[in-house]
Amino acid sequence: MAPTLSALFGRSPIRPIQEHMAIATHCVELLGEFLEASFIKDWEAALAVQQEIRGQENIADDLKAMCALTCLRVCFFQYPEQIC
Repeated sequence: MAPTLSALFGRSPIRPIQEHMAIATHCVELLGEFLEASFIKDWEAALAVQQEIRGQENIADDLKAMCALTCLRVCFFQYPEQIC
């Protein structure tokens, strides 16, 4: 059975990139909350927002790593051994 064209190229990296962009945008929105809390010297609120930003950045980093791996697979066209 011959593989489909999509099997030759692997997963598209577009979805993880979009998810990464959404998380980055959310972090930027949280930055405003962090700065507001800092300006009024509400350090507990600032710390809570900073921790939220850090958690979101970690998730974004994981997605970025997944994107890099997906792009490498797509760029090098890893064909199944049956095709070669």
